[in-house]
Amino acid sequence: MTTPTSNPSPVQPLHHLECGECGWTLTILANTTDPVCQCPWCGWDDLDISRVETKGAGQQIRCKTHGAMAVLILSDNIETDDFINELYCPFCKRS
Repeated sequence: MTTPTSNPSPVQPLHHLECGECGWTLTILANTTDPVCQCPWCGWDDLDISRVETKGAGQQIRCKTHGAMAVLILSDNIETDDFINELYCPFCKRS
């Protein structure tokens, strides 16, 4: 069995933004529950023509072989306290 990854960050909520100005759909991993108030790509702050929601969760992890990465769960029903304590690198083979 492979070794769990090290140095995990706190589990963070995912903020989703469909920007009405630049047209990009962005997922933002941030350690805050503050509302999104502008597009990180173009700076657009008129969110009346944009779609914003908070759903899903993610965590940044580090593997000795593959380095830093983020694991994101996009399911509507995941909460930050649902995460297990130790995540495994998705690129290392379990044997």
